[in-house]
Amino acid sequence: MMLVSNCTADDLHAVLDVLNKEMYEGNIRFKDIRPQGRQVRFTLTVNDSRGPGGRIGFGGRRVAAACWHVHGNFFDALFKVCPDAKVRAG
Repeated sequence: MMLVSNCTADDLHAVLDVLNKEMYEGNIRFKDIRPQGRQVRFTLTVNDSRGPGGRIGFGGRRVAAACWHVHGNFFDALFKVCPDAKVRAG
């Protein structure tokens, strides 16, 4: 779970749309996204664990979660849209 301040849920959706079109073939989605006070709480996941951006667990099995590359690309794009954003892992 991540908490972001200084941006909106609409900003996060716009960033996700760009990433899905440019890199992840529509495979990335929010598992959870909701306002929490003055912040937005969200979790990234995948539609298909075998698709682009799917994570492989420690035992070598596929996990229905977004890999760290997805998170890194997401935050790179987010800071271009919202340069004042502050991100916290929860």
